[in-house]
Amino acid sequence: MTVHKKTIHEGRKDYECDVCQKAFTTKSILKRHLKSVHERLKNYECDVCHKAFFQANNLNEHQRSVHERLKDYECDVCQRAFAQKINLIRHQRAVHAGRRDYKCVVCQKTFTRFENLKKHQKIVHEGQKGYECDVCQKKFSNNKNLTIHKKIVHEGRKDYECDICQKAFSRSENLKKHQNIVHERRKDYKSDVCQNKFSNNKNLTVHKKTVHEGRKDYECDVCQKAFSRSENLKKHQNIVHKGRKDFECNMCQKSFTRSKHLKIHHKVFHEGRKDYKCDKCQETFATNQSLTIHHKSVHEGRRDWECDVCRKEFSSKSNLINHKKTIHEGLTSYDCDVCQKGFTTKSILKRHLKSVHERLKDYVCNVCQKVFFRLENLKEHQRSVHEGQRDYVCNECQRAFAQKINLIRHQRAVHEGRRDYECEVCQKKFTKNQSLRIHQKSVHEGRRDWECDVCSKEFSVQSNLIKHKKIIHEGRRDYECDKCQKTFVTNQSLKIHHKLVHEGRRDWECDVCSKEFSTKSNLINHKKTIHEGLRNYDCDVCQKEFTTKSILKRHLKSVHERLKDYVCNVCQKVFFRLDNLKEHQRSVHEGQRDYVCNECQRAFTQKINLIRHQRAVHAEKKKQGEKTWKRKKGKCQEEGH
Repeated sequence: MTVHKKTIHEGRKDYECDVCQKAFTTKSILKRHLKSVHERLKNYECDVCHKAFFQANNLNEHQRSVHERLKDYECDVCQRAFAQKINLIRHQRAVHAGRRDYKCVVCQKTFTRFENLKKHQKIVHEGQKGYECDVCQKKFSNNKNLTIHKKIVHEGRKDYECDICQKAFSRSENLKKHQNIVHERRKDYKSDVCQNKFSNNKNLTVHKKTVHEGRKDYECDVCQKAFSRSENLKKHQNIVHKGRKDFECNMCQKSFTRSKHLKIHHKVFHEGRKDYKCDKCQETFATNQSLTIHHKSVHEGRRDWECDVCRKEFSSKSNLINHKKTIHEGLTSYDCDVCQKGFTTKSILKRHLKSVHERLKDYVCNVCQKVFFRLENLKEHQRSVHEGQRDYVCNECQRAFAQKINLIRHQRAVHEGRRDYECEVCQKKFTKNQSLRIHQKSVHEGRRDWECDVCSKEFSVQSNLIKHKKIIHEGRRDYECDKCQKTFVTNQSLKIHHKLVHEGRRDWECDVCSKEFSTKSNLINHKKTIHEGLRNYDCDVCQKEFTTKSILKRHLKSVHERLKDYVCNVCQKVFFRLDNLKEHQRSVHEGQRDYVCNECQRAFTQKINLIRHQRAVHAEKKKQGEKTWKRKKGKCQEEGH
């Protein structure tokens, strides 16, 4: 009690160290300081990992918690276990009682322990860093951090190894944290506002301050940008204002602002390691954070970050920030030197340069040789296209999807009729914000930012440019039907062909006349033309009206310009479309007729012709209940209704 009053209320420290002038409240604490700091006597060594300690009780505590993993003191509220009773008491005070008894008189920040308050005052307000590394001259506020720094950076030591995955750590607390989060998947700290869970109290406190209280207590004195944590402020100042990148890769000389980023770089690029594997799809990641984001967005379909302007949801805070900067604030800080297009982050600019101007596609599918810019896109392609993995099934229509997010979008659009994104110019509604942006750019702004470097034709989206180059300039059709060997530019076109021609499926039914269609777009065009009388595109030559611009173009080309680009090499007959030429060659010159009527044995080249024949000739049997094609799976309401 006397020591407490002297230290806390009177601020007295009567015992001073002759070596470093640090003051202490009792003689025994001064002796311990001399022994541990200046005499460096560590008489108690662990026989397992050879870590040395100043006191026997510290060695015993280390062996029990690290090597024996004994935790005899359990919290009766959240069942978290501790090796020492004092740690249990501190946990209950801080987490469940909300007690933070030590307040900083300068900035009013509160702490659960007195030593944390003193450390905060020394570092933040007094700027004290009395311990300097004799190798690189970096300074630290305490001897413990200096020792850890020397072990990690200059000696490369990692004395604590996980007995499950053999990952090594420089500190025992980091090993414990790793085991709790990765192997036990423990997140014992829950926000009482939004129920988000965290692995430690520090992250919960930061979350509450930034998300629910909107507090950012650390302000940069150069640009006034505010931060929720002092380490984030320091990081910002080092990177932005000082331009410091102190951590250099000894293999490729690339430099980084943080030791953590250097380690990740080394693991991924030079060792080829990705230590965190998803237990659902086996995709691997370099960091646990990346695995967590992947798990939330892909397998749980969670998007916890919502834009307060347009209500679009995101799986990570960084994606939300980029969205707000780009869409709502119009900020694009990184310009491409080649095409002057602006980007919000340096990484997105690099990806743009790699994919558009350098045309680097490093990941090749070993089945169909399609190439991808990113490994996760290749894996997703292989799972959905070649392995047919579609683990997420709609409970309304049994349609299956490779990703949970696509199932959610399908359910919102098709079964709930939700179209949350409305064009403010023409009131057309969309299921995705991306579709709305493309619509606004191409229809109302007339923007076509993607130009073909061969023929200078312009496109509103990059995917259309890529498709154009594949078809027109490269003549590529990478997707082949395994039934009739017909080839297609996109996997989607192949699927539609398979459904319509080989399965006879027409999953989209008109709710007015019950006519069935193989694609949603055909149903929409039918309703516009037949039931609403909408024909928005007029031919300037003959005044005939069409529902879409592409049909008008086809009409002009075939009727008025008489362009027939595809010539049969057998009889020289010309066709407007390549698929018509191939159909002609199969049926006329090769005599292929794969679809036989089970009533009269008449054969046809296409299943659609067989269906038409059966409707016309054998209609009576159809009326009596014999079906010649599969029934629809769902109905659709038109886009915008």
